[in-house]
Amino acid sequence: MNEVFRARCAHDEVIVMKSAFYGRMQLNRCITVDMGYLGCSSDVLDLADQRCSGRRECELRMPYPAFEATRPCYDLQSYFKADYYCLKGKPTLSRSRDISRSVKDLIS
Repeated sequence: MNEVFRARCAHDEVIVMKSAFYGRMQLNRCITVDMGYLGCSSDVLDLADQRCSGRRECELRMPYPAFEATRPCYDLQSYFKADYYCLKGKPTLSRSRDISRSVKDLIS
């Protein structure tokens, strides 16, 4: 599966990753019948944070090696599902893996 995840915010906003999973989370996405492998997934929010949070735009091509390394569904084909939001701010030069958690703490 060669898909691309794209996140983009306005010029005065940055991406904050909210959730990110890699695996086989639901029917009708790569599979139509549950044969015992539905629901296998890895929480890859930390990995997605490193690549996307704090930037104005982000692109991840699947299969993404760091996600594949988590092997959530053994050798079965997996897919990426993520949510993000845009927050007013300037893009960061460093990739802080804790940026989304820090922002969520401020908002909560």
